[in-house]
Parts: sequence; C-alpha cells; structure tokens
Amino acid sequence: MPRDPHSERFDPGTAREAAFAAAVAPRYASVGTGPEPSLDLLSADGRRAIECKFALHGVRDLDAAVIQLALTLAAHPALERLTLVAFVGRISLVRVESEWTRVLAALRAELAERLALVAVGVDGGANVPGDDAELDWLAQRARSMGDPRRSQSLQSSHDAASGPWTEKAFDVWMVLLDAWLRREPALPIGEIAARSHCSYPTVAATVQHLEARGELSRTKSRRAGLASMPRGSLGEVLIMADHLRGTLRYVDGSGHRPDPEALLRRIRAKAPASVVIGGVVAARHYAPDFDLNGVPRLDVTAQTGTDPAWVTSLDPALRLATMQERSPVLVVHQSRRSRAMDDGKEGGIGSFASPAETLLDLYELRLTEQADDFVRSMRRKGDRHG
Repeated sequence: MPRDPHSERFDPGTAREAAFAAAVAPRYASVGTGPEPSLDLLSADGRRAIECKFALHGVRDLDAAVIQLALTLAAHPALERLTLVAFVGRISLVRVESEWTRVLAALRAELAERLALVAVGVDGGANVPGDDAELDWLAQRARSMGDPRRSQSLQSSHDAASGPWTEKAFDVWMVLLDAWLRREPALPIGEIAARSHCSYPTVAATVQHLEARGELSRTKSRRAGLASMPRGSLGEVLIMADHLRGTLRYVDGSGHRPDPEALLRRIRAKAPASVVIGGVVAARHYAPDFDLNGVPRLDVTAQTGTDPAWVTSLDPALRLATMQERSPVLVVHQSRRSRAMDDGKEGGIGSFASPAETLLDLYELRLTEQADDFVRSMRRKGDRHG
C-alpha cells in the first residue's frame, strides 16, 4: 500500500547531521543504528559520544532529548561524556540553558555530570558547561551548519578533497548526477560544459574535486561520470540547496485548506513554458510505482530569468512563506541549466523537471526512503533502455 506522507516522521536535520558528522570526522566517527539506544558519533577511544538533534522546536523537545540521553548513558556505562549538539532555532538560549539545568537537577548526579550541551540558535550559541575546549570546538562546527560558507571553509580545513559548492560547481554536479540516474555513458568534458553552461576550467575543477573524493571516475578517453550515488557531496549540497537552487516557498494566504491537486491543474494551464513540474508529481511520471499517497506540496523548477509574477497569476492568495511557516503549498526552484527540463516534454507547458531536480525535491521533502527507491527505479529504467 502506498505510504501516506502525513503519517511518516521526516527528519529535517538529516542533511545538517551529515555535514556535521563530516566536520567532526577527525575526532568522531558515525556509529550507525541498532536495537540498543544509539550513539550518533563516537570518539576513537570510545569514551566520548555525541547525540545530534538539529531540529529541536521547543523546550519539550529538549526535555525529551535529555531523558533519552540519560537512558543512553545508563546503557553505556563506559562513556565519560555524552554531548547533545542541538540546533534550537529561535528558542531563547537563556531558556535553553535554564531548562537544561533544571532537567539535569532531576537526574542522578553520576549521570548529570557526564552530560554536556552545545546549543546553536539563530542568535548565537551556548555551551554547558562553559569554558570547555572540546565543547568550543564542537560548537564552532555546529554553528557552521547554519552558514554554508563557514561549513565549506571548515570542511576544507580538515579535508583537502573538499571544496566550496559554488553555483557553477553545483550545475556541473547536477549534470553528472542526471547522467548517472539515466545511466548515460561517461560524458566528454565539452559535453558537460555545454549542458551545465559552465566554462571548461570550471568543469575540469569540479571533476577533479569529485575524482579526488572518490565519487567520480574517468575513462581512458578522459570522459567523466559518477562512480555511484554521490552520498558525500549530496549531503553537502542539501545543506546549501536553497541558495544553490534559488528556492522560494509559497503558502496560501486565504486561510483555506491548501489544495495541491487544484493548484497543479492551474500550473499546467497557466504556467509559462519555462516552468516544469518536479517533486512527487514528477517522481510518479518517471516511476509509476512511486510509493506515496497524495501530493504533500508542489515543487516546480523555473528557468532562471522567469518573471516570478506567474505565481500570483495562478492564485492571488499565494504569498511568500515566512521562516515560521513550515508547510508551503508551492516551492519554486531556479535552474540555470536548460536540461533541468526533461527531454520528453509532453505538450510544452506542464512538462517535468529532470530526474536530478526531482531527486533533490524528494530529499528536501524528507522523503528519504522514497528518494532511494526513485534512484533504484531510474537506474533500472536505464538498464532496460541501455
């Protein structure tokens, strides 16, 4: 039976956690999951661990996290310290510190003494206990997850194979990802440049970067193609996706219940030809067995330069979402690449975004399992048509 998007728990911190894990890799390694209380990251000597919570929305979430930490410590008596690294958004840092102290006071002393906090908010950060070099180091890397430029700078400082994701490098990466999803053979550098609208030096530098980190392979004729699903760079790209894709989110300001299906019909009837449909709708186009009930929201990709007034022409009630509004009905991404549009257009207006654009939409929707299924479906389709 298809999954209902409203019945699943999506983790909005996944991309941040992946980037944070990469940033602290010199000292901590991922543990994975299992039947026991899990440890997200563990030090090489096994004495210190980190629990990542990059999506705390209130003090109740914090209280629940502290209780879980205490249970985890009880299950791992060898741990000398367990640190909660939490992204707390707009929650007052004073309130966070106060609540942390209050809950710890209710715990057994031997547990409370082994717990530490690194809290990152929109207005700064807080460590408990303060004046701790290890917590300062973790806080610096956690804060970088909210600032893509700092994140990339820190990543480069400990990993020579990492580099900043500029808009041009992203365009090259998307061309390579789309070709890999379609099971195309390795592409000549000139072809990558033409599809990405990037210069030869930009393509060469991005290819070299991906090759150095083991995500890309070259043929004897120097053609280039992704070796497998580029999980490492994907995590980094998702952190910066709003910037790289020029994303705008719209909500229905009328107060009525959003109706994505009706909005989809209007898009197909009224949107300019430079706008194509992505997200769940495009995923069903490419993979008819796509496993999800309904349409949680509409994602579209617009060619850079498209007049944004087309959105209000669909419905005057549509307006840009504020930071606090987390359930947009329409999300518009920009693309500088003409091949962000699917080659198999069906009647011009209402065509579909490329598989790579669609895949990023699914990950942004936190449909991780469905996104992975989509990758497998695209690759199997490539096998049949190869």
